[in-house]
Amino acid sequence: MDVQGLVKSTVARGEDEFPSGLLRVSDCHDSVVYALAPLQFASIYCCSDCTVVRTLPGWSTPGNGCFDAASV
Repeated sequence: MDVQGLVKSTVARGEDEFPSGLLRVSDCHDSVVYALAPLQFASIYCCSDCTVVRTLPGWSTPGNGCFDAASV
């Protein structure tokens, strides 16, 4: 599942939207992404003022090229 190009947005993605167990968030600004599924891997790239809220444990979340981005 790719989440790209959000600006001042909030999105929630459920378990049925992650068949591969992967999440990639990129080029998002001033946004919140809720991942409501068990994931194997998540990555955050080139985001600013973003929050990725993970609801289940077991993630690896690298952040590359990000400014003030958080994974909670």
